[in-house]
This record gives sequence, C-alpha cells and structure tokens, in this order.
Amino acid sequence: MTYGIIKGLIDAGIEDFGVVQIDAHADLRDAYEGNPYSHASVMKRIVDLDIPLFQLGVRAFCQEERDTRKVYGVGHLGCGYSGAQEYSVDSLCRMISPTMCFLLWTSTAWIQPSFPQPARRFPVVWVGIKP
Repeated sequence: MTYGIIKGLIDAGIEDFGVVQIDAHADLRDAYEGNPYSHASVMKRIVDLDIPLFQLGVRAFCQEERDTRKVYGVGHLGCGYSGAQEYSVDSLCRMISPTMCFLLWTSTAWIQPSFPQPARRFPVVWVGIKP
C-alpha cells in the first residue's frame, strides 16, 4: 500500500516530499523471498524513487539494509535513542523536505514516550497500520 501511494504521487507530478518511517523494521531489502514488493522491501522501492527517507525506532535490520542506508543516505534514530528529545517529528520532516512529509507508522514501532509530538504548522500526512 505504501509504495502505491508514493508512486501515485510521483506519477501525478508531485515530487517535493519526503518520508519519515516509524517502524521496528527497516524494510530496505531489495527483495524478500523473491518478491521485490514484499513488506520487507517497501522502503527500498521508495528510496529507489529518490524519495528522501528518515527512519525512527528501527531495531531489526540486516547487513543489506544497513548498506542500503549508506548508499541512499537514509537518516535514522534507533529504538531507545536517548537523544530523541532533541527532535520533534516536525523537525525531522523538515530535514528531509521543506514542503511535505509523509509519516508512516506501523504497529511494531516503539518510540520513547518523551518523543515530542509533531507541530501543527507543517503538513504531515499520516499513513499507517492500526495496531
């Protein structure tokens, strides 16, 4: 679902945006069990489209995903990062796009309760899976 929405925006000519992913898994594999569109590959498809990505709360990833982060310049704060209080979702969105940000949150994500909430003045579209 996530890739389809992002690809639809690109196809419609909307390109000045980024994605903040809040998830326990990086989902940056080129393919999982031979499927390049699997749940474990969705964020790789997004960075393949040159969409800026920032990941929060990821606690599980493999070497391939670590390498993909480096190649595509994917920013990240891991699960339990003690400096999370220094950031708000709003500031993270602004780091990857000055105009629009998509916030993807899955039920496997865990962020410290003290993580600041997003400011209302920045356009954030919430797309995710209900726990």
